Amino acid sequence: MISEALKTHISSRVIEIYLNGFNHARSPIGVFSCGQRFPNLEELKLAFVDFGVGIPATVRAYLDKPTMTSKNALEWAFTPGHTTRDIIDNVARGNGLKLLNKFIEANNGKLEIYSDTGYARIGIDQPYFADRTIIFQGTFVQITLKCDSKHYTLANEEDFDSEELLF
Repeated sequence: MISEALKTHISSRVIEIYLNGFNHARSPIGVFSCGQRFPNLEELKLAFVDFGVGIPATVRAYLDKPTMTSKNALEWAFTPGHTTRDIIDNVARGNGLKLLNKFIEANNGKLEIYSDTGYARIGIDQPYFADRTIIFQGTFVQITLKCDSKHYTLANEEDFDSEELLF
């Protein structure tokens, strides 16, 4: 269970992931998404996939580092403040995943990304990045959230029980 304010923030980040597929992927067929709730596991899974150029290719082109590994490109992309978009009107960019990552960690959920030969996992222990031998042309994102009885809220919300998990 999450507060309305947190629900709004999480929804915005999930929509941002979906829209990033349209803005960055250059996929000839678009972005596909689906989700399913698993009541017995108390989980909600959301998935997004595109068959575009992939996150590593976008980062390599932006940084002009054609030999950068997929692992290093994903690590760069997940660093707060890093973006491949131009800064317009002094608007901070590259922080979209920060709140989602914090919630996923507090919720014991998981965010996984497969792109090119790179793999990223956030939420289980420390963030994990790896290069794989199998190539995925495009980007696949899966978010797993726990649907438990805890109440999650933003740390700056004023009315909360001592039972609420804040971050």
